Amino acid sequence: MRLSQSLQEQADSCLRNETRSAGLRLSLPLFEGGATSSAVREARSLLIKAEADLDDARRAATLETRRAWLGFFGGMAKVQALEAAERSSQSALESNRLGYKLGLRISLDVLDAQSQLADTRQQLSRARFDTLLARMQLKYACGMLDIDDLREVNTLLGKRVN
Repeated sequence: MRLSQSLQEQADSCLRNETRSAGLRLSLPLFEGGATSSAVREARSLLIKAEADLDDARRAATLETRRAWLGFFGGMAKVQALEAAERSSQSALESNRLGYKLGLRISLDVLDAQSQLADTRQQLSRARFDTLLARMQLKYACGMLDIDDLREVNTLLGKRVN
């Protein structure tokens, strides 16, 4: 913006010439190439994308936490069922051994009972491991996993189960 004024006088003449002018000059570009509006649109788009990414991350965290929760408590139920099955298989093996000694069972019955007990124990070991892993995943998903949990797992995995 510009404003100007001028005054002229002639000293040797009796005429006085006074000129006054005022002007206003405003300079605005008619077209800037859309840089400003483009930057605004880009910022809006980036904000929308960031909000969508945040929503996706929240949904993924919720899903992972639910999955770990179900894995842990489902694993606990499976371990309890397999512990009962192990007791049952042990009892069946003892019954078959007694029946074999009394001549009521054959050696194949005893071998089948031993095989069943071994299978049950293997399934129980796998279920305990899976439950332990699900517990660690649940703690991780909740942000509660720490070094003490890892030491506890290392201790548990170092023990031999008969």
